[in-house]
Amino acid sequence: MHTYQYRCRTCGRHFEVNSSNSESEQGPECPYCQSTDCELNLSSLFAPEKKFDKPPKLATASNCGSPGPFS
Repeated sequence: MHTYQYRCRTCGRHFEVNSSNSESEQGPECPYCQSTDCELNLSSLFAPEKKFDKPPKLATASNCGSPGPFS
């Protein structure tokens, strides 16, 4: 099963659908307004499935510009 994110073109709300296939004859129905005029959020197709406990460490002023592990 995959989770797909959609945006309703009628009411503008975002929602998720769990499905084994993103394409169907009619498409998903918006749970808020029951419209079937919904578009697949393509960024959800390329989002990583692995979830991290902590966000990746970003450069700070103290280590910015340092040679790093490749010195």
